[in-house]
Amino acid sequence: MSSVVGRLTGHFAKGRFSHHVAVLGGGTAVAQSLTLLFAPVLTRLYVPEDVGRMGLYLAFAGIGGVASSLRYEVAIVSAVDDEEAALLTFLSMIFVIPTSLFSSAVLYLMIRKSVLGLGSLPAYTSLLAFPALFLSASFAALRYWFIRKESYGVISEAVVTQNATRAGSQALFGWWGFGWLGLFCGDLMGRVTGMGRMFRDAWPVIRALVIPLRAGKLFTVAQKYRKFPLYSLPSSLVDTLATGISLPIIAQLYGTTDAGFFALVQRVLAVPILLVGTSVADAFHSRMAKYSEPESRGIVPFFNRIAAGLLLVGLGPAILLAFFGERLFTVAFGNTWMTAGSLAAVMAPWAMAQLVVSPLSRVVFVFQRQEWKLVYDVVSLLTTVGTLYLGYSNGLSLLRTIRILSLISVVTYALYYLILMRVVSTGIPQRGTNVWDRGLRKR
Repeated sequence: MSSVVGRLTGHFAKGRFSHHVAVLGGGTAVAQSLTLLFAPVLTRLYVPEDVGRMGLYLAFAGIGGVASSLRYEVAIVSAVDDEEAALLTFLSMIFVIPTSLFSSAVLYLMIRKSVLGLGSLPAYTSLLAFPALFLSASFAALRYWFIRKESYGVISEAVVTQNATRAGSQALFGWWGFGWLGLFCGDLMGRVTGMGRMFRDAWPVIRALVIPLRAGKLFTVAQKYRKFPLYSLPSSLVDTLATGISLPIIAQLYGTTDAGFFALVQRVLAVPILLVGTSVADAFHSRMAKYSEPESRGIVPFFNRIAAGLLLVGLGPAILLAFFGERLFTVAFGNTWMTAGSLAAVMAPWAMAQLVVSPLSRVVFVFQRQEWKLVYDVVSLLTTVGTLYLGYSNGLSLLRTIRILSLISVVTYALYYLILMRVVSTGIPQRGTNVWDRGLRKR
């Protein structure tokens, strides 16, 4: 699969970019292959209710993890120099501690109040959530550091290590009969190994650049990149809510078992998105951030080539899943999971649209047009929540409701793509600056 990704992206984007995608894609291919290899084992060791509970926790952790660094980690790639990037990385990891504690407290309250189906989780989950959130957010910050350094091999090794540990541990705990807690503990062990792999390589360099630490420098950097917490943070929270809120709402309306079916579909559909989309997004982000004003004529053709390549990569699997999803899921995961196959078939167009548009959305960070993404994310959240509740209140089955939601999501992704094209065609990449900074220089 990684060789296919490399050839396609190499055809649409020549040179170092295709090499970077191939390196990232190769590591992600191995990591996701492990996920797919163990998935049929896990579905025979865990019942849909276990998968549903784990899905509920991951949905919350995904939302909490986005807020952990206040999105300063995204600015690392576009920083002016390595010292500034190191300060942003250090700043991101400082914020992780209090925000992870806060998220854990919120999870405890939501469990006690049975908000969005989280009442099915034991209260001690909130204690276990803190290290998981801390490790996840730290991993994200270090990942952006290595994206900036174009050290994609380190990222690939960390992702493979993380997924191998997670999948193997979850299978072992399932064999021992741990129930859903086995899924949680395996996930936590994967996060420990993945984060540790990158920390060993990154910390000596970062420490040399930021120590002795000066509070004034940290404050200056935080102020300079304030658009990221001001716009990117709420935008990313809304975006994650739009994609992650579906499962908790399904658990609340249709029950934990149906949530388990939906969680499995999300996990399977995430494989091509992680395999291709994330690899392309990281390399795309790095390359776009390096464009300067004299090179701006090449930005639009580059954007279009990547969009076309992503469409070609996603079209075949989407068609296959749409026509044979139920049969494929039954063979791979067992008869218990037939309903998940039906859901996968109707969600295939939605997944393909996400595969194409999500990597391209990195341009809003490069051009510092996060306000447009915020508008899109709000619309996406409202349509997702509204569709689920309206479908249930009108007596629609989960399958029919998800079919409608998939269609609406494809339309919103298409509109967002048009917005991204507009951003690329009318702007110049901003490296370590914002509108306020440029205004000062003009004076």
